[in-house]
Amino acid sequence: MTRKDDANKELEWVACDYCGSKVTKVIYDFSLLTINKCKKCGLVYTNPRLTSRSIRERLYDEQYWKAYEKEIERSLIWIQRFCRNWLNRLAYFADQKNQWKLAEIGPGLGLFLAEARKRGHAVYGVDTSEYAINYAKTRFGIDTIRLGTADAIDELDWPQMDIVVMLAAIEHLHDPLGVLRKVNTSLSHRGLLLLSTGVWGCFNQILAGRAWSIIAPEGHLYYFSKRTMRMFLERAGFRVLELETNSALVNTLTKNDFLVKLFNNRFAIRLMIPRMVQRLRLGDEMFVIARKAMDQSSP
Repeated sequence: MTRKDDANKELEWVACDYCGSKVTKVIYDFSLLTINKCKKCGLVYTNPRLTSRSIRERLYDEQYWKAYEKEIERSLIWIQRFCRNWLNRLAYFADQKNQWKLAEIGPGLGLFLAEARKRGHAVYGVDTSEYAINYAKTRFGIDTIRLGTADAIDELDWPQMDIVVMLAAIEHLHDPLGVLRKVNTSLSHRGLLLLSTGVWGCFNQILAGRAWSIIAPEGHLYYFSKRTMRMFLERAGFRVLELETNSALVNTLTKNDFLVKLFNNRFAIRLMIPRMVQRLRLGDEMFVIARKAMDQSSP
């Protein structure tokens, strides 16, 4: 068997997850992996793409999580502040103001769940990494994260949730619409969903192109614009309450040193560019809070 045959065994070809069309326009060609835009609905996605098993084995092994652990510990105070901010935002919209049942899909090392539990909330999670699950248990004492994939959340012995969180997770899913529908079903009446992902069509994506840090066809399978994100959420039975972006016109992980230095310096801060970017929702990562609007009983 040739090396090309081996590579093809790791790949799968799919139609648009939103409209089912197979008619696309190539945006970025990375040889075996290609990022395409659906000509019917405008969704941007990787096709062909790696299978879920290949992604877990090739990208998110123990070495990945050990490196991520070091980065997390260095940035712990900032991350905790970030988590507290979004817990406050959720509290503003939540009907249940006291203890929540909160689940996170892809909690990673468990920091968001740890902050939620500090406030007395009952926390749950599902992740594909045993290493991450063990870290969350050892470091934060969270023993309610289960090993599994997002598309199997309906098989978990969870109570009805008040809140579901998906931070930087939806772009990794093989069937984001299917998972959103299952999340909708898992939520109690008027339950809330918080999710984040990159913003296709933002200034950074247009200017940096392939150098935009979100462009990663091996692990990032979907690239949502604000419009296509709303489309997915509404079809899955959610009503968007709030959509914000970060304050990065060009984020510091962008793979273009000139652009990073041009938009991330003291002069830009003095001009209050980050504040303006956030206020006008021009950043390259979106944060969405949506409310369950109805049950999704049909596929």
